[in-house]
Amino acid sequence: MIKLFFLKEKFGYLCKTINGFEVSVTHEFHDDVEFVDGSKLFIKERYFFERRTLSIKYVYIYQKTNGLEIFRCDNSPHHPDVWTFPHHKHYAHTNRIYPFSGELADFISEIERYLEEKET
Repeated sequence: MIKLFFLKEKFGYLCKTINGFEVSVTHEFHDDVEFVDGSKLFIKERYFFERRTLSIKYVYIYQKTNGLEIFRCDNSPHHPDVWTFPHHKHYAHTNRIYPFSGELADFISEIERYLEEKET
């Protein structure tokens, strides 16, 4: 519920629809957001306790209107060479892996920049 509120408050002007959310008994959060240009953000987060600490596994995917991926971020621990390990970013047009903060707000800010550049 907090994430949905955050999305609406900070980035609502970019969004055409925010299709609700789902919190399952497995402690997962799913959402998809359609932006004004028809592109979409898919959010999947899984919450669990690890050594008495709340941990989150996530993937954030940004796609074009035709369903092709533009970029995505996740924290799967398979790129230990990235200084923000395990957080990292994949761009569809390149095979390189980039650092990422792990913050949804930073991911959406990148979408915001992408949309602004697309307009110019």
